[in-house]
Amino acid sequence: MQHWKQVRLGDILTESAVPAINSSNERRITVRLNVKGVEKRPVGSDKEGATKYFIRSAGQFIYGRQNLHKGAFGIIPSELDGYESSQDLPAFDVSPECLPEWLLYFFRQGNFYQSLDRIARGIGSRRINPRDLLEIEMPLPEIEEQKQLLAELKATDEAVEELEEEFTTQAALLTQLRQAILREAVQGKLVPQDPADEPAAALLTRIRAEKERLIKEKKLRKEKPLELLTEAEKPYELPQGWEWVRIEEVCSSITDCVNKTAPLSQSITPFKMLRTTNIRNGKVDTMNVRYVSEETYLKWTARDKPCKGDLILTREAPLGEVGLIEQDDTIFLGQRLVQYRADEQLLSKNFLFHVFRGPIMQNQIKQLGVGMTVKHLRVPDSKVLSFPLPPLAEQHRIVAKVTELLSHCDALEAELTQARQAAEALHAAALREAFAPRPVAEPVVEA
Repeated sequence: MQHWKQVRLGDILTESAVPAINSSNERRITVRLNVKGVEKRPVGSDKEGATKYFIRSAGQFIYGRQNLHKGAFGIIPSELDGYESSQDLPAFDVSPECLPEWLLYFFRQGNFYQSLDRIARGIGSRRINPRDLLEIEMPLPEIEEQKQLLAELKATDEAVEELEEEFTTQAALLTQLRQAILREAVQGKLVPQDPADEPAAALLTRIRAEKERLIKEKKLRKEKPLELLTEAEKPYELPQGWEWVRIEEVCSSITDCVNKTAPLSQSITPFKMLRTTNIRNGKVDTMNVRYVSEETYLKWTARDKPCKGDLILTREAPLGEVGLIEQDDTIFLGQRLVQYRADEQLLSKNFLFHVFRGPIMQNQIKQLGVGMTVKHLRVPDSKVLSFPLPPLAEQHRIVAKVTELLSHCDALEAELTQARQAAEALHAAALREAFAPRPVAEPVVEA
């Protein structure tokens, strides 16, 4: 039995070193990460004469010394013939016995390129030298077989690309479905109204009267009255029994962060600082945090300690991410965060959460954002947001329905993820199969 021959890359690649005589920063190329190929580099402010450049030709193999293991390699396309790169992006002429695309698939199969970090050299900025790259061995069939296999691989790529487009479309539709559920929830369209429910207006009147009684008995401090909502601040007409209110009226507390950065501890402690990066996709991540001393924690939580059920909103970078604290922990707010605690006489914490996640509240937050470059929500504005308040009993019905419908969305998303992973696995298997040496029957010699 005979097998494909194994060749050193040095046997089929010859490094090109044609100097660029009249180098121009308008004719430079770069290699994108994640196997995204070769493209024209944006015009920069390179210092003339600081770096030596070389002419590159269409069909050459090129890679990034620093980032080959991150997918920075490709074949120079015809439209970039004659463009330039420095020695950090070496290019190679490919022997006629190897099709350039065969090289690309070789590096892609089994994500082989990711393993090449092992041959990088250097202390700080590690690079892969062409000398080491050229020692790698590769299976090489005859040209006709390369053509046949490449046609099969390209057909597989096209099928996978079509599937990926479909997966992306389905994922976008799921996002739209989630937003539609949340939009209908806060507009009173998700569950029927019940005439037996105590209207929000009656509940508000009762709570306000109770507060007035406590103020008279000096058991509660009198606060500045809230400004009434104008008609312009009411985004849509509410169902019967609902009321528009300021968010401050339905929260027992709204607490913003201390306006300076807390001093960090050099060691892990029980006391955790939340940052905007810890608030993502409706969750509050209390694992990937920074730590402080107990003294700092007590100082930064002197006004209020975040607790289970509180909602955290990012006021900047990014603006509008929300998460619900799922369990008590010794955490506190870092910069650009604000904490909402629902007044449970008036408001379900989960309804509060769904309103903030929905497109209508998100749009209101974005519209209130200020700043020329990075938009942020000012602390005073975070306390006067317009809020749609249903009867308390209806809030609980809405939360139950939203939970049910979003769980269906989660199940669909899990199925989509599994299908995508299966497609990726099949694609990877096709690549591995293509580069598995194929035995060839020896000719039969008649006696």
